[in-house]
Amino acid sequence: MSEDTALNVDLTLSLGYKHGFGAMSPFMRALTEGRALASRCPKCGDVRFPPRRICLNDGTQTHEHLLDGTGTVVRLTIGSVPIPLSAPAQEQIFAEVAMDGTDNRVLARLTGDPARLLAGAKVRLTPPPHTVPHPIQALVFEPY
Repeated sequence: MSEDTALNVDLTLSLGYKHGFGAMSPFMRALTEGRALASRCPKCGDVRFPPRRICLNDGTQTHEHLLDGTGTVVRLTIGSVPIPLSAPAQEQIFAEVAMDGTDNRVLARLTGDPARLLAGAKVRLTPPPHTVPHPIQALVFEPY
């Protein structure tokens, strides 16, 4: 069959489903409210954000631990990327944030005045200005 007689059609496929978060539901819910819910090991005191159900150090079941949502930018990068389930690619700022009161760091988006978004900047978790398609998209910090 020759190339000029090949039949092509445009198709659009869509898939809808419910995505459950199970044990991560309290963490995800807290994010959409602008709160930072971590985990704390009752045995060794290790604090993690995002939370872990089991302590990475000693295997003990952890407990929920509310943080104040502040931290310090360790390093950052800027790039044009699409955020899943949202608008087309646009410039975004992502940072490694050392959250106050935790023993690890988290990768998150930054918003606010780009001149204030530098390594060493103090930032805080901010509630989303609108409903987000997925709760993890509410993991956004701004300088204070």
